[in-house]
Amino acid sequence: MAILHEITDGNELKKYLEKFRTEPKYRPFFHSLKFRLDGLFPKQPFQLFVQNEYMTNYFYGLTTCKYETRDTRPASVIVEHEGPFDDTEFLKGMEALLKKSSQKLGWVIGNYHSCLLAERYIENSMPRIYTKAYLCKRYYMDEEQMRDLMNWKCPALQNGYELGIL
Repeated sequence: MAILHEITDGNELKKYLEKFRTEPKYRPFFHSLKFRLDGLFPKQPFQLFVQNEYMTNYFYGLTTCKYETRDTRPASVIVEHEGPFDDTEFLKGMEALLKKSSQKLGWVIGNYHSCLLAERYIENSMPRIYTKAYLCKRYYMDEEQMRDLMNWKCPALQNGYELGIL
């Protein structure tokens, strides 16, 4: 039986950061883990969990909210796998993950099949929580595209127009 392990060691987290850096499907993990290691959002900690089952690694990322005034904000989960996917093993990991969070689960981010499984599991195990899976397409840029965007200069606006914040 697979056990869900939280990765807490800084060196091990850095190894996962490098693993998640290049494969586009791991981008949500890469950025969440980078933000954690850089200490950017201390009130919204990201926890990385790994479940090894036969030839498959299931990755679960849990982000909770620790704001004093918004303690009821739902947690979000990122899910992904490496190797052959098994619905039952994935759901065992979801069950173990939900036991580790004291907050309601608000978002599940991952491939469509994983999100639908998670939605059904949550609705069946927590009947008072309404969930809805939204099919989202991931968008990502390679290093050259990011560099081009950062160097892009906004063209001059016509007289009477300005850029501002609403």
